[in-house]
Amino acid sequence: MWKYQWTRNEVRLTREMLDAFYEETQGIIVLAVILYVLIQEEAILSERESFGVEDVGRVARKRMTLVQPMLKALRENNQKEIDKYEDITDILVKEVSSDVDVKSQPPSKQPAAKAYARMRNEVLEYFVKLRKRPEKVEQFIEQAYRETKSTDFAVIADMVYDLVKRDEAAMKEPVREEMPDAAPKGENREAPQKDDMVDNEQW
Repeated sequence: MWKYQWTRNEVRLTREMLDAFYEETQGIIVLAVILYVLIQEEAILSERESFGVEDVGRVARKRMTLVQPMLKALRENNQKEIDKYEDITDILVKEVSSDVDVKSQPPSKQPAAKAYARMRNEVLEYFVKLRKRPEKVEQFIEQAYRETKSTDFAVIADMVYDLVKRDEAAMKEPVREEMPDAAPKGENREAPQKDDMVDNEQW
């Protein structure tokens, strides 16, 4: 997902940056995608057009307050508390629907920036609920906006839906005669680890 940057100044994915993202999302990819969007959003709206490791924790605490109890439970391996958050979809939806802070923006830029950010969050929310890949949806939102220059939810969502369906159709492969060997019964499946996020193509 790191290649999807909209800031004018490119930010490299370093080990320190990866560690910061892992700490603030506990390896949950959907949360990492949302945090990545929010960090860039603040960088653009503040006209800094860049971000650093220090911004990861700051934006997470400021813009992702609803998931902090869940993340705290994961960090402490508190199973009793973790069980309360089996389905994080509702929490994610509320997070991506949060209002955009544009107080630092010049008055002339506030309406357009806020309209675009609100539209993007609403469309992302809609497709996250449909279990679509957030990083793909984000790419298609940007493409739809470039082509239409519209901040209307219906216009962008309709176009993104078509792009998602086309992408899913292109990704489908012919059914193979030989099925891959099943994992041995009783094999333990480990939770996502920090190093896995480096190798994962989503980064």
